[in-house]
Order: sequence, then C-alpha cells, then structure tokens
Amino acid sequence: MKNALKYGGLIGVLSAAWIFIMHFSGICELGYIKNPNLLWMQYAFVLIPFIGIFFGVKNLRDTIKHGEMGFVEGLLEGFKIIIFGAAFSTLIGVVYFQFCQQFLGTDYLERVFGIGLSAIVFNLLIALMLMKKGKKT
Repeated sequence: MKNALKYGGLIGVLSAAWIFIMHFSGICELGYIKNPNLLWMQYAFVLIPFIGIFFGVKNLRDTIKHGEMGFVEGLLEGFKIIIFGAAFSTLIGVVYFQFCQQFLGTDYLERVFGIGLSAIVFNLLIALMLMKKGKKT
C-alpha cells in the first residue's frame, strides 16, 4: 500500500504542477488555448498517469517482489496507484478551483475523465509489459 500511496502522490504532484504551469504561463484562458502552437502542452497531461503507474508497478516488481510479478499483481497495484493519484489530483483541483474558478471551464472535467480512461488502458499495458514470472524448476 505504501508503494501505491507514493506513486499516486507523484501523480497528484505532477498534476498540480501541470495545472499551475497551464495557468501561470497564460496558455489557457477560460478553458481555451490562446496559442494553438502550444496545444501539445494540454495533451502532455496524458503522460502523468503513465509515468506514475509505470514507475510504481516497476518498483513493485523490482524491489518488493524481487523481480517476479504476475499480470494480476501488477494490474491491482496499478489500480491502487490510479485511485490514490485520482484522490490527490481531485483534492488539489478542488482547492485550486476554489481560488481560480475562471481558469479552466467545464471542459476540464472532460479532460480529467479522458485521462482516467487512458490511465486504465495504460495500467493494462504496463502490467502486461512488466509481468515477469520466475523460472520453474
């Protein structure tokens, strides 16, 4: 559980950093991109759950499970990381929007929903990619 909390926290911190960068750099105003050449920065947010899940599941496999991890173990750890990451991101978002409601419009919630769906897909792929069973003797 400590591993999931650590990497879920990483997702929360990176999400907060992304929100602050988008706001304070003036890239978004009322939910609209002011400079179309910087549209890629909105989509870079998709990498945040990937980073948290990948490193969390890899840490589980390499240090906690000593190099042996099944698909289901990786999948469950990834879901725990997603849950903690979503909780941290939601907490940060709620506090932030209390002070800056005009920053991102309602389409922000659509983005968060899309990120959640992509996090589930990433979790499946990462658990499949990192699973490793020991040799049978």
